[in-house]
Amino acid sequence: MRQKGLALIFCFWFMIVTVACTAVNSEAPQATVESSENNVNPQPNVEQKQTAYYVDSGLFKIHAVNDSEKVGEAEKIALLTFDDGPKGIVTTEILDILDKYEAKSLWFVSGFNYGVSIDQPDPAKADRFRTLVKEIHQRGHLIGNHTWSHANLRQLSAEEQKREIASMNQLLEEITGEPVRFFRPPFGADTDVQKLYMKEAGMQTMNWSVGSLDWELKEAEQVVEQVVSTIHPGANILMHDLPIQVEALDTILAQLREMGYRFMLPTELEPSLAES
Repeated sequence: MRQKGLALIFCFWFMIVTVACTAVNSEAPQATVESSENNVNPQPNVEQKQTAYYVDSGLFKIHAVNDSEKVGEAEKIALLTFDDGPKGIVTTEILDILDKYEAKSLWFVSGFNYGVSIDQPDPAKADRFRTLVKEIHQRGHLIGNHTWSHANLRQLSAEEQKREIASMNQLLEEITGEPVRFFRPPFGADTDVQKLYMKEAGMQTMNWSVGSLDWELKEAEQVVEQVVSTIHPGANILMHDLPIQVEALDTILAQLREMGYRFMLPTELEPSLAES
């Protein structure tokens, strides 16, 4: 009888322990989930591979590097470029419009806005030039070389051509602290001397595929129509640092956005693919 009583007590104790363990185990996953919800860990900082683009050396259109087999089917991107600046209030007004659309651009600047030469700055221009180039750069845009005097390179000697490019590079690198990657010859007049210089300097020659004609048209509406009617996927748009462009630019950007265009970052360009 005594042994039977002990057996009953043991069985009863075993049942209590089993039930308690089951209850604890059944609650454990719920407690774990609740803890993970209260302490959300961010996703690992996985680096996203950014698409790289290049400017073809024939039509100067923009293409994705990995899309060379579909050269004629470039996506709806457009590169915005501005020549001949910087020019004071006009420059800052253009920058403000670009900011409105969160658009970045490539500015091909010329040294005549600074002075006669890098060693002969114009007191009335030099400080403004430095300030504006810094502002363009600090607001996320890229600075390119448009020669010092805006001369037609085909009318210069080999040494004069090199000096036009080298002195501009020197000043821009001094102001921005970065090497100059892109060059646009005035009037689109490239030369063999200039192309060789680009290759040796690791730079890219870049003309354009869409001209806004803001340098000859008289009305802003005409400039808008010129750009919108000639736009194409991979467009490389030439504009200028001019008052008429201040009037036209907002409408140009708005209409291109409505047409599905993205304004690419100049930093997405790969100049290493340029001169071949």
